[in-house]
Amino acid sequence: MTKSVLVLSCLLIAQSEKAVPSDISSKVRKLVRQLDDNTLEKRDSAEIELVELGTAVLNHLPRVTARTPAEVKVRLGRIVKVLETKAVESFTKQTQVTLHGTMTLRKALEAIQEQTGNKFVGLEGRNPSIQCAFENTPYWEAIDSLLDQSNHTSDPYGGSENALFIIETEPNAGPRAKNAVYSGLFRIEPTQLDARRNLRNPDFASLQLRLDVSWEPRITPIVVAQDLSTLEAVDEDGVSLLAEDASGNYGAQGRADTSTIEIDLPLQLPKRAVTKIAQVEGSLDVTLPGRIETFEFQDLENVEDTKLQKAGTHVTLEQIRKNGDVYEIRVLLKFDDSNNALETHRSWINNNEALIIGANGQRVDNLGFQLTKQDVNEVGMGYLFDIEDDLSDCKFIYRTPALIVKMSIPYKLTDIDLP
Repeated sequence: MTKSVLVLSCLLIAQSEKAVPSDISSKVRKLVRQLDDNTLEKRDSAEIELVELGTAVLNHLPRVTARTPAEVKVRLGRIVKVLETKAVESFTKQTQVTLHGTMTLRKALEAIQEQTGNKFVGLEGRNPSIQCAFENTPYWEAIDSLLDQSNHTSDPYGGSENALFIIETEPNAGPRAKNAVYSGLFRIEPTQLDARRNLRNPDFASLQLRLDVSWEPRITPIVVAQDLSTLEAVDEDGVSLLAEDASGNYGAQGRADTSTIEIDLPLQLPKRAVTKIAQVEGSLDVTLPGRIETFEFQDLENVEDTKLQKAGTHVTLEQIRKNGDVYEIRVLLKFDDSNNALETHRSWINNNEALIIGANGQRVDNLGFQLTKQDVNEVGMGYLFDIEDDLSDCKFIYRTPALIVKMSIPYKLTDIDLP
């Protein structure tokens, strides 16, 4: 997940920012020095210019150390937060498709992959002729149009990371676009209704509506959930289908090897004369990882209790100790605001990259890890390594999202036929 998020983040940001100067590294160094100028006007001017250069600056800002002047620390902190927020805003915008003409499905999807950064797999032999007439068309609308034309669909459980797996549509399957609604990066489709009526006690009756929530595969949400207190559902007579005590969150954690999650919404079973759910309106709470940042610790002989910070993320290398034939490196990851990403759905932390760079530049991957601490905004991990070089010649690299972002995804479904 980390590599794809970083690459796509930079790709999409570049589309919306002014051209990055070829000498950006030297320009950033000059402006950072100016942050410590004797005159307030020049310090303010340097800060403004660094922000205006855009998110490419993030890769060239210096590491804050104990020797960094206090005001420079404050200004660098402000710059990083503004640019990280811009990076997230750009990364979380829906992509658009511009494509015209007659071509095979495979050629069309390859062109869309190039434009949006959303990968496809299973394209071999997908050669039916289709017609493209897209001009700045949102990604999911374009995809549904092409797949419906060609009698294809996607398998959300195809097992390929950050990619949409294309398969042929099953016989008698309805069009993808018929019931789906689109909201930013997301596609929401009602796919199943389960009605139950207890013949002994009519009061024990229920209706369950299943939603398939899909996202542009270039991203991987940490969690997608529906708060029942914000959900509205009515039948064709305008009668509410929500239980009086409806509460809680219904959702699931996103995974890189799928492009969809299922959310089952509990509703009241209407009278037999009712034939439709007239409307379901809600808002999904989506937690997303932001831009991936790299934290580098050098001279591992003398690095214990060393803390590094980027944006709202703090990484502390707490301890290195010998554990049998291997070394254990304990890391504490803390967020200024984790947006609840560490409370119930935290396995995304396992995707964070942790490795050693040896004396000769060789990469040493960890042998495994364990959870050592867990709190609302912080988590501790112990990583095991087989290190043959002297620790003083090694570097420890840790990569994690710099921000955890929460988005609200509104949707409205209409005219859902009851069983």
